[in-house]
Amino acid sequence: GWDRGISAHSLRYFTTAIRRSTKDKRKILKKYDHHFRELLDILNRWDAYGLIEGGVPKDEFANEGTKILSGINRCKTEKEVAQLIAAIFGASFDREDFSPENCLKVASEVFRWYNLNRET
Repeated sequence: GWDRGISAHSLRYFTTAIRRSTKDKRKILKKYDHHFRELLDILNRWDAYGLIEGGVPKDEFANEGTKILSGINRCKTEKEVAQLIAAIFGASFDREDFSPENCLKVASEVFRWYNLNRET
């Protein structure tokens, strides 16, 4: 059968590797969740269109936050982060309200946050 030739040592090794990778996955997901929540806090304080102040759920910008987290690693400057945020929010809301220039303040905060947390 399939188990012929597999030693007890090899079986323990593969079982440990699978468990370890599951632990690593949990650790990565926990880290991602923590970073996502921090980014969402920044976006909520920025409160594009005053939606959070108006009473919408605190996860209103979750979709945009996910997209920012997916793309920020390619950004080398605050200006590139502003372009990323403008493109993402412009696609979700009114494109004219989200020029890179209008997003520079939040981009500066996101860029600073990202650079402080990318290694943690």
